[in-house]
Amino acid sequence: MLQVALSLVKGLGVLPDWPEWALDVLIIMTGLLIVTVVLTSLYTPEDEKAEKKTEITTSGGKSAKQLHNEFHAFRQKYIIVHLIIMLADWMQGTHMYTLYLSYNVNVSALFLTGFFSGALFAPFLGSAVDKFGRKRSCIVYCVLEIIINVMEHYTNFTVLLIGRVLGGVSTNLLF
Repeated sequence: MLQVALSLVKGLGVLPDWPEWALDVLIIMTGLLIVTVVLTSLYTPEDEKAEKKTEITTSGGKSAKQLHNEFHAFRQKYIIVHLIIMLADWMQGTHMYTLYLSYNVNVSALFLTGFFSGALFAPFLGSAVDKFGRKRSCIVYCVLEIIINVMEHYTNFTVLLIGRVLGGVSTNLLF
């Protein structure tokens, strides 16, 4: 079935000339995303079912249904932006590998530094994000990514290492 889907997609000519394993992963992930979206849209939590039966008014004068609709709209906006940022973060990995190779530096040390930095700062950043809020954390993430992208233009290994430490920190801000 995967081969049929892969041949259909290749026949459309919309994908670049990727290795077959990469296209397989892309198709599998796309399929899982579609299944997740369908299941999420079909699922109705028990609290929503209860709200349809009774109309509850909060202290602010808004009904529970109005609050739920406002929260749902906010959640949709947040998830879209969050997914775009996550996709950008995920896609830059392959490009950074090629960039580091062109600088003739120790690529594995740079990637391990980023992963180690993420593991080291994760316990602290989780509570910091909860304390300062998701919106501020996303803004800090974007600022750090700009700084990291500027640092990637330098061929100095120390500057690249500092950029990878910041990269580990910034990635944890999203989770």
